[in-house]
Amino acid sequence: VTISDLGPIETHLGVDYKLCEDEDGRYFECSMESYLSDAVKKFEEFTGKEVRNYATPGRAHSCLEKHDGDPVNQEEYRSHVGKILFAIKKVLPDCANAIRELSSHLQCPSKEHWQALARLFGYIKHRRRPFKLRQPKELRMVGCSDSDWAGDKNDRHSVTSNITTIGGNSVTEVISKKQTTIATSSAHAETVAGSTLAMEMKAQNILLGEIIGKDPEYPSVMFVDNKAVLFNAENHHVGTGLKHIDIRDRYMLGQTRPREGDGVIEL
Repeated sequence: VTISDLGPIETHLGVDYKLCEDEDGRYFECSMESYLSDAVKKFEEFTGKEVRNYATPGRAHSCLEKHDGDPVNQEEYRSHVGKILFAIKKVLPDCANAIRELSSHLQCPSKEHWQALARLFGYIKHRRRPFKLRQPKELRMVGCSDSDWAGDKNDRHSVTSNITTIGGNSVTEVISKKQTTIATSSAHAETVAGSTLAMEMKAQNILLGEIIGKDPEYPSVMFVDNKAVLFNAENHHVGTGLKHIDIRDRYMLGQTRPREGDGVIEL
């Protein structure tokens, strides 16, 4: 096998890379300009009008409801949603929740769903910025976990939103996913989201260790914004307040570090 040095990376798997530098140091500017510009152009050609400038990819405190009538341009809807899905994991982490909601209505899109899709394309056209990839400050997994509570009006499932990074600045994964069970409290929903993040961070710690040839820095750090979850994680006590939470959803609590002792995750 012949290995040749082709110089600094420029394009890989559809993503363009440009080495830049600012006051915080050097970084790679990651973008998919030609791909996204072409996707927006085809959407505008199909709808026959230019998309508007929106500050956010989706409406806040809203939920797209299930459509029981005839689907509106189903094949075209699937095609446009699929184009953005390809870019989400690469350069559009801020659009993950919007595309999750849009992709849950592929079977029967309505005019409301098309309007939401137009909003997403408007945000991508006017507000998208290159994704910056920096060298991590330390080889420690840092993650953020959040969840709404029964936000989906169609089935009252909650939505998990997690971000994992190396050192707090190199994003490795962005997740926006509907929970499989119905949470009976906000603490339940946040615990499920935190447990999902804890499992993801554990898997990424193993992968990171294999890449660098040694253990990454421990404990990993996880941020949550629910006082009940923080209390239960620190005290490691299963009382009546946790009986409504399934054992598998309390995975995070078993991985966290109590006040005295060792653990793989620190909240």
